[in-house]
Amino acid sequence: PGLIDAHLHLASVGAHLSSLDLTGTASFEEVLEKTAQWLEDRPGDGWLLGRGWDQNDWPVQQFPDNRDLNRIAPDTPVCLRRIDGHAALVNDAALAAAGIGPGTPDPEGGKIFRNPDTGRPTGLLLDLAIDLVSNAIPPSSSEAVEREILAATAHFVGLGLTAVHDAGVTADQLEVYQRLAGEGALPIRIYAMLEGSEPGLLEQWFELGPDTDPADHLVVRCVKLYADGALGSRGAALLDPYTDDPDNRGLLLTAPEELERVYAEATRHGFQVAIHAIGDRANRIVLDTVAKVLSPEDRERLRPRIEHAQILHPDDLPRFATLN
Repeated sequence: PGLIDAHLHLASVGAHLSSLDLTGTASFEEVLEKTAQWLEDRPGDGWLLGRGWDQNDWPVQQFPDNRDLNRIAPDTPVCLRRIDGHAALVNDAALAAAGIGPGTPDPEGGKIFRNPDTGRPTGLLLDLAIDLVSNAIPPSSSEAVEREILAATAHFVGLGLTAVHDAGVTADQLEVYQRLAGEGALPIRIYAMLEGSEPGLLEQWFELGPDTDPADHLVVRCVKLYADGALGSRGAALLDPYTDDPDNRGLLLTAPEELERVYAEATRHGFQVAIHAIGDRANRIVLDTVAKVLSPEDRERLRPRIEHAQILHPDDLPRFATLN
């Protein structure tokens, strides 16, 4: 007997196990202390990556500025993701490596926070703006990805998990999964969702069609898409403005017409679609997309899926049943 976790990110968990863990930090000062200690213990170790801070747990519940981070790490690029992964605080060295300056426009589906008086980027990046920095970080080797995946699977086995749905697998990660599955080296079963934002990946798999391993250790028949950001970082797409940010209704990470196009294409090729939607506006858009794209037979055959469904308008609750 074992447990199945329906939404994890294995390589990210594996990387988190060997990076700076900021989970549970009670203040921004504690974040800075842990960062300074990490740099002291590992001088000259390339980029410093961390994750886990949550400004809602701090005495002053506001997003941090990178000025003190620059003082601690003037030369080493630092990227510290919020606990949900949808916001990141980076220092000026990381901004420079990514080519982000006062004149850099916000990317579609993302936001670069700036000082209101000077226009200087504060180091806080939201959703797809994080990709500007992520793309500047040297990519992990195949060996490093394998170490991350095996570290995560060993961790999960220790918790009693026997299967995991990996919610957004890149081509590099999938290559490692396929090799490990072929060698009989996966200690748990993996239900891999293809990362819909990776160029060319979906086209490649739509041509191949869904794939299931005979031993059921690796299944590839699902596509992962993003409708919006996350609530805690104020990126979830809401019908009404945030009560503490009255000019903000969140972000749509994928335009509704693009969501519809990819959904229809995935359905034609027999792939389930799992869409990240947290805010009530995003959830309504996804429900509208399912109603428009999927026939009743498709809804039964492919089981449409919303990841999180965190904030819902009461009018939309019964639609989950009618749309299967």
